[in-house]
Amino acid sequence: YKRSLQRLLFGREVILGTVNGKLILPQFIEQEAVMIAGGMGITPFMSMLRWLNEQTQDQQWSRKITLFYVNRNEESTPFLSELKTYARKIKNFTLQKNW
Repeated sequence: YKRSLQRLLFGREVILGTVNGKLILPQFIEQEAVMIAGGMGITPFMSMLRWLNEQTQDQQWSRKITLFYVNRNEESTPFLSELKTYARKIKNFTLQKNW
């Protein structure tokens, strides 16, 4: 997306839409959740994972959550050390990374 915008000629018209959908965990705790993010697109999921990390301090967490996270390389991956910590600490949370 960013590369396409960079290639646009100066003065070209661009039409942008609004962000759609709900970015919340499913209401039913038994329902598995899958998160898919690339680059800085991880940001909205970080607040969910931070909340989840706080919840698991006091109780067991039964919901399975898998995060598929894609980046150019490991060195430029935002929040990577925090995500690796969550993958170790939060029961039923799996981090699938690709770079």
